[in-house]
Amino acid sequence: MKEDTVMAKTVLLLGVRADLLETVKQELQTPGVDFQSGTGEADVDSALRQADIDHVIIGGGLDLEARAAVVRQVFQSSDRATVHMKDQMSGPEGFLPFVKAVLGALSSYEPPESPNAILRAGRPRPDAG
Repeated sequence: MKEDTVMAKTVLLLGVRADLLETVKQELQTPGVDFQSGTGEADVDSALRQADIDHVIIGGGLDLEARAAVVRQVFQSSDRATVHMKDQMSGPEGFLPFVKAVLGALSSYEPPESPNAILRAGRPRPDAG
């Protein structure tokens, strides 16, 4: 796939350590990818209002209730976003490799809207004029 045909992506990184999130964003600076970050549900809400998020990657340090709440929040607000949760075992050192693996696997993922899709978020598509 030619680089100029790849659509820009917006990725939301979530975790308990803002310093780690900033380091990961700096390490992953990639043309055509806008990284946003946050440490809690309020940041998720703000990011979803500001941008059409393609992928949400949740670190393993957030407690289970917070992770579940984020998943619910994302899917209630977006019909296009994917959500990926990191394990807890690999600790903060595993966050960058996990994000790289997820984004590498999704680099060419451009889902078309299916006429059979059950859309629940109720937000208009960005290309709907």
